[in-house]
Amino acid sequence: MPAAILAFDTTLDACSVALSNGIDTISEQRCEPRAHARILLPMIDSVLARAALRLVDLDAIAFAQGPGSFTGVRMAASVAQGLAFGAQLPVIPISSLAIMAQARVVTATEQLIVPVIDARMGEVYAGFYAAHNMLMVAQHVDALLTPAALPELLTEQFPGRAIQAIGNGWPLLNCDGLNIEYYDPAATTAAEHMLALAAHAWQSGAALPAEQAMPVYLRGSSAWRKMNAPAG
Repeated sequence: MPAAILAFDTTLDACSVALSNGIDTISEQRCEPRAHARILLPMIDSVLARAALRLVDLDAIAFAQGPGSFTGVRMAASVAQGLAFGAQLPVIPISSLAIMAQARVVTATEQLIVPVIDARMGEVYAGFYAAHNMLMVAQHVDALLTPAALPELLTEQFPGRAIQAIGNGWPLLNCDGLNIEYYDPAATTAAEHMLALAAHAWQSGAALPAEQAMPVYLRGSSAWRKMNAPAG
């Protein structure tokens, strides 16, 4: 039986919520960068009401765990944990970079999807994904890099690979020598693109207890992921 999953994302400027029962999908999105704390819970209530469901009727809660805005990343994790504890549900953390990539799954074919987010302080968050059975699969760990280091990594790890370049970090890069076949610096995340990834995680037994709803910052000693760490 398909799982009923609530998903939400507050990691970037847009606040988005989506719900799927495996057949129908209901979603809402609002772009109010400084209002996430005020609008997230009412949006969740609205989506649940439209679906005629309560939290306790769900199978799991999925949330965008980051990277992204520190405040937004923390909010998504804390709200997921609180709701999951209250309704005795498991959580499904999903990379915000994977969510951004998932929006391109239909057109990806053999291309490498590279979502890049401006991380400020002269750095970018970058993901490296490819489509498999209509799902984005990481080809390398999400990383925090300098704008100069990212093209070097792509050239070394994925030489000549056709790239879909998405996200607001791409204008910071020198793209000379990269095989870019699609370019969209305005691309962002949306909770509706989380649902397929969350359903796969649920079916794979990858849902976690509520207390493990943790944010991923990629910046700082406790969450740093080295550029050359192997995928997996």
